[in-house]
Amino acid sequence: ISGHAFPPIMEDWTKEHVRDWLITHLRISPKVAQSLYDQEASGACLVSFEKQDLLELGVPPAPALQILRQVVRFNRCSELSAQHQESEESEKIPQDKLETQTVTTDSGFHSESASVLHEARNDFEEQFTEHEHLQIQSLSPIKRAVCVLRPFDKSTAPVFYTEHHFLPTVAGPNNLLDPVHEYKLLPDSNEISQREVLFEFTNEIFCFAASCMNSRTNGTIHFGVKDELGQEHGQIIGHQISSMILYSEAFESDLSKYFEQQHIHSARMCIRPPVFVQVQCEDGTASDKWVIEVDVVPLYSETQESVFYTILDIPSTEKNQHQSKVECLFVREGSRKVNILSDSNPRVFQEKIKEISDKVKRWASARRAAEEKYEPPPPNEHQGQRLKQLITCGRDSLSDFMHVFVVTDKCHSSQLEHMDFLKELNLFVVLDFDPESGTNGTCHFYRRSHRASVIANLNLFKQTSWVFCNGHAGHMSNSERPLSQHEWLKNRSGCINNMVSFLCSPDLLPKHSFLVLIILHSPISDISNPILETFCALYRSLGGMDNMLCLCKDDTIFSLWKNLVEVRCKEDITNKCIYTLSLHEISSTIMKLKEPQTRASRRFLPSTGSSSVLLEKKEEEMMTDLEILCENECEKTEIETNKSFEEFKKNTEEVFYRGGQVSWWNFYLSEQPGSLPFIKRDKYGDLYQLICPVQGYTSPCVVVPLFHHPGCGGTTLAKHILWNLKNKFRCAVVKNQMATNKDIALQVRTLLTYGKQEQPGYTPVLLLVDNWYDVDDLKQCILGAAIDRNQPNNLVVLILHLNNILKDLDIGSQQGKLLSFLALLNSYVNGSYISLSSCEELVGIRNPLWRQESLEDKMNPYSTLLITFTVEEHGTYQAVRLLHQMIAENCIKVFKENQHDLSDITIDLLFCESLYRTCMGKDFLNQFIQSMLVTRTRREQGDDKNTLFSPLIENIQKEEGFDKVKKVLERAIDRFDRSATLPQALARHMCLNEKDFDSALKWALDAQNKRSNSYIADTVGQVYKSQLKMLIEHSKEAHPELLNECLQLASKAVSAFRESQERKQRDEQIDPLDRHGRKVEKAGYNTSGYLGETEVIIMLLDLITELPVFSVSDRHKRDKMLQVLRGQQPITILGNSDPEINAIVTVLKDHGRFLVSLKPRLKEIFTFFEKYFIYLRPRHVPLNRETADERNKRKVFELFKKYIKLFSCSEEEKERERERNPKLSQQQVIEDHRRDLEMMQADTFAGLLQSLSHKNKSEIIFEKWKFIFENSVSRYTSTSDTVNYILSNIVLHTIDPNSKLLKKYEELVALLNDVLQKEGTRSNLLELYYLCMLLMWPSKDQSLKNFTQYSNISTYIASAKKSFHKRFSFICPSRSAIAHFFLGKSSGLKRIVSKGKLDTILFESYASDDNPNLHHVWHSGLAWSNQKIQEKLLRVKGSSENGDIYVTYGANTKIMIRPAYLGDIRSGYSREEVSFYIGFTLEG
Repeated sequence: ISGHAFPPIMEDWTKEHVRDWLITHLRISPKVAQSLYDQEASGACLVSFEKQDLLELGVPPAPALQILRQVVRFNRCSELSAQHQESEESEKIPQDKLETQTVTTDSGFHSESASVLHEARNDFEEQFTEHEHLQIQSLSPIKRAVCVLRPFDKSTAPVFYTEHHFLPTVAGPNNLLDPVHEYKLLPDSNEISQREVLFEFTNEIFCFAASCMNSRTNGTIHFGVKDELGQEHGQIIGHQISSMILYSEAFESDLSKYFEQQHIHSARMCIRPPVFVQVQCEDGTASDKWVIEVDVVPLYSETQESVFYTILDIPSTEKNQHQSKVECLFVREGSRKVNILSDSNPRVFQEKIKEISDKVKRWASARRAAEEKYEPPPPNEHQGQRLKQLITCGRDSLSDFMHVFVVTDKCHSSQLEHMDFLKELNLFVVLDFDPESGTNGTCHFYRRSHRASVIANLNLFKQTSWVFCNGHAGHMSNSERPLSQHEWLKNRSGCINNMVSFLCSPDLLPKHSFLVLIILHSPISDISNPILETFCALYRSLGGMDNMLCLCKDDTIFSLWKNLVEVRCKEDITNKCIYTLSLHEISSTIMKLKEPQTRASRRFLPSTGSSSVLLEKKEEEMMTDLEILCENECEKTEIETNKSFEEFKKNTEEVFYRGGQVSWWNFYLSEQPGSLPFIKRDKYGDLYQLICPVQGYTSPCVVVPLFHHPGCGGTTLAKHILWNLKNKFRCAVVKNQMATNKDIALQVRTLLTYGKQEQPGYTPVLLLVDNWYDVDDLKQCILGAAIDRNQPNNLVVLILHLNNILKDLDIGSQQGKLLSFLALLNSYVNGSYISLSSCEELVGIRNPLWRQESLEDKMNPYSTLLITFTVEEHGTYQAVRLLHQMIAENCIKVFKENQHDLSDITIDLLFCESLYRTCMGKDFLNQFIQSMLVTRTRREQGDDKNTLFSPLIENIQKEEGFDKVKKVLERAIDRFDRSATLPQALARHMCLNEKDFDSALKWALDAQNKRSNSYIADTVGQVYKSQLKMLIEHSKEAHPELLNECLQLASKAVSAFRESQERKQRDEQIDPLDRHGRKVEKAGYNTSGYLGETEVIIMLLDLITELPVFSVSDRHKRDKMLQVLRGQQPITILGNSDPEINAIVTVLKDHGRFLVSLKPRLKEIFTFFEKYFIYLRPRHVPLNRETADERNKRKVFELFKKYIKLFSCSEEEKERERERNPKLSQQQVIEDHRRDLEMMQADTFAGLLQSLSHKNKSEIIFEKWKFIFENSVSRYTSTSDTVNYILSNIVLHTIDPNSKLLKKYEELVALLNDVLQKEGTRSNLLELYYLCMLLMWPSKDQSLKNFTQYSNISTYIASAKKSFHKRFSFICPSRSAIAHFFLGKSSGLKRIVSKGKLDTILFESYASDDNPNLHHVWHSGLAWSNQKIQEKLLRVKGSSENGDIYVTYGANTKIMIRPAYLGDIRSGYSREEVSFYIGFTLEG
């Protein structure tokens, strides 16, 4: 752009300049340019615009990008022009330099082609002063990311460079031993041939090498790094290299061409072969680019005082002319190489030759002196000892109880083999900043032999959790893509900081039980590096460096790391770093520190034919919930050959004899020569026969129950059986009490099939489960997951024995407090304990790690009541409990006798501060205490009785009164101020026991503010309901004030209950502290909100019917009431001349909208309960126990009877109405029929299914639906009426197949076909697709093929399933669909067999039983073996494909069947023929 036409600085442009520039130079549309002109777009605006700004101003996307790029280009050109002008003004170029001459420049050697521009450029470089160089260097770490150079003369050093980062600014020779550097970019191979690239490569190498050899300085030339001066000087670009061999061969072959014969050997000894350093992308992933480096080491022994000339080939500019050879003499001059022979003036040339000879002699002398003086830095002799101290935290060996957090960056492939020490550590979490770690890095290396969880969610305490902190290469979702440092700080640093805070929380692990290990393979020089940010987060969370250890690959990495940490944290980390030991030395040292292994290095499982299979450690780690007992358990272990074996043996036996659980070592040691045999318990033989019956197994999964008192040898007996059968069975113990049945079943299947491929038969699995919550469900899960039928399981229940030595215990002492706390917890919470570290702190033990005083010593003589054991549920740590629950209960009795009440002990426990400090097990202790205070007992869940409050609260209430209950709960709320269940419990107490509704509401709302869920919202509603109930019961007559108050309370209660209903769909289906330790799957769906709302409405309606304005006995007043409640008449029609009645009417009018909503809301709730109870059934039904489901059914039925009484009309009243008004409209008659059906609970699809049991009303129900269907004006659009009418035919046919009222099967199918054509496959009417399954299920009857929708049966089944889950997905976890009909052997409607008929058959078959449980008969599979059932139902043949069941009809109809019981289904990829019965549910 001409300077006089446009100002040189764009910010100075006017809007006219902008418009003219856009049109004349950018050729932008005049319309767009004029638009910007009209919007006052000046040059200052233009330089500040971004793309979105231009788009918002109306500029199309393409011109917007063009404008932005041209603005950047203009500004760059302006800056370069200004620099060039400054250079010309500072030093004018002499006229004699305009002559053509041969010169060397930074880019290489040119013959008679270098113009004045090259000289000007060289002169411009020389203008940089030393101060300016230092300034650039000092700013580099802040303004740009700097990579550390590869260690000089180390060809195998594992180093990466990062693309677009910078190498240090080049400088001249310093002390001859520190290398000088030169950066070059080779031409692109797309622009010139490969041969020319190699020529340029070798030309640059040997010119540079000669300059270093002559100047006697070490040096390195780097190819792939920008060399031009300016902001991009030293920027790493890299070269794409097709073959490294070509470059190495060119180097070797061309070396002799550049040096004189007598110097070739010296050159070969001084110039090192090329080293290829990989360039990684800024996001940490590997690229296909490399930096090529060549080191030059001019040792005095090789160079002496020689001068090294270089012979260069100069390409000719004439065609057909050979290349000419030119002799050059290169030396270092500052940061450049200079050819001394390039001067064309003979006099000057001779002077330079003489001068260089003298200089070379001085340089050679200086080189020799430097080499002789040089001494390598002495190694730090204490680094190995420091490593031992830091990694073991001062112990003699590396403990398995020490959890290790690892933070690491990318490890070079050549170093991965030395990372094997990670396999010996108890890795808790690895924070890996290498995006490619999972494919070719540290994670990949670790997972060759170990399991590590790399899922998004942490899998703590089960497997090593491997977190990819900078994305996961190969998973190219936006959330897992690798990021540059700048992007990482913006987008991911917050998440990592939160994760670090969570992992370092004392609630997760105590501070003394973990070590943070930071492994640095590459130098970190950027203050904003993600690893440094993570370190700072760790530093903050841990409060310093006490738990940290840094492993640096070398001292260069350490120096940079140390400096950055000092800048950020103001702390010297030298004593926490290892940096002089190689990775191999570190690995060997750590592995040597491991404690002797108590397990064999190679473990074997029994297999078929008396063979064995090797259990790989990686595969064993996959079964996280099982403790596997191998054939060679305890054999050939390291501990046996170690000097500490006798001590280990003594401790193992002592723990067992003092009441601890038996270990496999106890059995092994008893079998050794000279040892007494392990005593067999009384029932050993009987139990052995049950597990190994002579006649074999009758079921693929056998449960062998063993009932016994805990502490009386039950677990020992069961494990003794496992030990003696370990060569016959694959034995395992469930060690994780928090595991789900599904997870255990999958792991049992893995154990069962391990090592098997095509061979037939499997070795049975013998599984020991301890005090399991639902063995039947576990059995079903195993049947569903297993692929073989020989899988016996072993169930063991544990109870402890009693001993009492508490006569002289002072409960106020430290020992007394600990014992009272344990007794309280163990009495009321099964499986409760307190961590050992908390107990030690409570009794005043300091520095427990040094073991100067133990808990056993401190608690003497009461220590015999205690047992210390290992907890593996959330980390491995030591915990303490009493030996037996009966001991705990007896302790409580003794404390009461000594005037120590339960409330006093509980309050002491709540305010014992030492228990709530940061320590291992704190989270579980909090749960135990809260569970003790809020967990109620329920018979359906295996308890002895149902309680309103927890057993502890009920005992305090019974023995000490309501005030103490209130005091305990208030103190608990103060302690656990974030808990919602405690204020909820207090609200229930104030409501149910003390009838203090204001306080109850206060605490209920407090709970709701802390955590609002359906249970707490229901509590709020229950408070209002109880207050309403008491107000009504205690009122003598209904006056206006009372009515108004009752309506207000009812409205609030209804709102609370509706909130409970709305929240139930997104809540967990069980309160986390309600039945602590139980699984969510066992909990029913929370319907209390529906029940509560119904009770409130019915209660309110009962009150309203007693008002003077209404009267149930007075027909006229009753009709008015119904009309008002249905919204058919205004409330004002109730008024008259009586002031009292008018006052009541006024109150009713104020709440009119609420009153009108009551009737339809009741209808909506009863419809919900119909579907809830009729469509679905509970997944778990305990035997011989009344369930909440059954109780709720009764409540709903009673409430519905009251609803009918309130809103129904008798037949006499209807008849009188017809006599008074014989011309009732047909629509009114239809509505009367609908009300009649509602009163019979047959006005919905679910109600019709329920009417299968109403035999005496089936024809009445059918006739009413027939009238509605045939006379409804909107029958062509009312799909639900059509569907209900079809179902009423099926119901009537089921009850009375010979009824003359029935429609023919073909007519029903035709009717259904029409509806299906109208609704398609995306209807929300689930019931429509259910009828499709019933009526259009394929059969041999060819008549169905005439209907267009018949061929789409599989599609409609899929639509049914989709519609079912859309409607009931929030209920499905606790309930499953009911099969109301089954496929029979007949045709037409006769092939639809109701479950009611089958129940009748089963009831008659089991009539001899006092109380036959039909649910158990169905669930156990006994029903299918009944001969009469088999005669009724059609057994269908299908196929099993990959674990799924299909039945095929014809060539095009293939239907997937969902098996009700998964136990008989083989998984895998085989195809097998199967047969089964078909039942129809609304799910499919």
